[in-house]
Amino acid sequence: MVIRNWVFDTFLGVSLSEYLTRKMETADHPNYFTVNSIKYLITLNTFDSEKYFTMASVPIEWRADLEAMWSSFLQKELPLLCLSDQKTDETLLNSPEFSQLYTGTRFLSDVSQLRNFSSEESIHLGEALWRIALHEGVSADKAPYFLLPDLFFTAARKPKSINKEINLHSISAAVIDSYIENTINSEITRQRLITQLERYQSAVNQWLSKGQLADKIIADCPSWELPSLYDMADAIRTPKKKREKAQRQSRQLYMNCITKPCRTAPDSLGDEYQRLTKNVADCFSEVDKHLIGSALENLESSDADFIFSRKATVYPVFFSMKTQNALIVAYNYAHDNNRYIYLKKTDIFSVIIDDQERIYALKWEEKDEINRYLILRLDRDIQHYIDADVLDHQDIGNNGVVDGKKFKTDKYVFHVTISVDKKNPLTHNGDKDKIIDYLSSIHRENLYQSLYSAGNDSSEMQTLWKIASRVIPFYDCI
Repeated sequence: MVIRNWVFDTFLGVSLSEYLTRKMETADHPNYFTVNSIKYLITLNTFDSEKYFTMASVPIEWRADLEAMWSSFLQKELPLLCLSDQKTDETLLNSPEFSQLYTGTRFLSDVSQLRNFSSEESIHLGEALWRIALHEGVSADKAPYFLLPDLFFTAARKPKSINKEINLHSISAAVIDSYIENTINSEITRQRLITQLERYQSAVNQWLSKGQLADKIIADCPSWELPSLYDMADAIRTPKKKREKAQRQSRQLYMNCITKPCRTAPDSLGDEYQRLTKNVADCFSEVDKHLIGSALENLESSDADFIFSRKATVYPVFFSMKTQNALIVAYNYAHDNNRYIYLKKTDIFSVIIDDQERIYALKWEEKDEINRYLILRLDRDIQHYIDADVLDHQDIGNNGVVDGKKFKTDKYVFHVTISVDKKNPLTHNGDKDKIIDYLSSIHRENLYQSLYSAGNDSSEMQTLWKIASRVIPFYDCI
């Protein structure tokens, strides 16, 4: 190990862990570093291109031995490099999976058992070792098993604390303690999220359309209480048939707000349906707030510092993208012949500090079975919106070109308006909770309205009236 560390210090001027951490800390997007990133950064070709040493100065007959020695040292220092599956290569360096993988493989390498375990088994072992660390702490002799993941996490989330340190070894204990505290908090948050998800699932399971809700309530009513109009056929109906008839009639009366089917039924079917729908929307909102908060936590430091600055004022933003064709009027009816492009599962907000403005988007992404929110900086350049794939458009033509506030294709010319609602600031001091509440309230309201409309069944009388109203001229104009 002494020789190995000397080689790394000679080549890099620092230890391998410090070299990788510094690379990650100074990168534009440290949150996207993976195991593959490590493999690229530590090749001799990379060192040669970055002038850490000159391969041309090494005699050709020595190069194979140098490559073999270097590979051996790397696998001793980072045993997870012995694994070559795609899942390992794509593991993010600031993720819990990397922490578990690194710790598990390093421990197995030290006891000469690495070749007998798969990557999944190594992760399970690492997870167990981390559980022990969370409960018992990390002694100085066990620090090497935990330090590198902690440094990577800090480089991605708190790069300033890395940047100001001359020697990373001087902050190793603090980094480990901070990471453990963060992991404990993450576990508490994870348990809270599980509880919120269970509540949401329960609310979804309890939700019924208005018609289904009426049927459920009526099914619990005693037959003798159900309102029913007598007819001649009642004399020959069986009790079962009489109840079926009474249920049908009670359903129509209940859905038309004329009378409730029995004493135990809620006074208003509409209010009960609204309560169930509101419960789903409220439970969804709690989960949604967690997901939005997670996206904000994963912001690059430069964006986080700007958004959450005490000098920052955050405003709602309204986006419009449409053609400007003249209305077509025929038979006293104006037909809007314009084409509209809307944001696709995306909400935008403006952050202003003094005379500097940034516009950010919260985008819902569904990719490779992973659903999550992303925070993207778009500002006012429509090309950024196109590149970020936040526009919901179909058949708008080809050869699109951005021309100032216009987007031109071979078929249409779209005019883009991005307006900031400065009369209604969300927060004057970068308050994260207020930003989360605002964004989540949009999603909650959209879900509530969509769900309410989807399950707002009409009675037979209401359905007939809707049909009739379409036949009666000008009814909808009254």
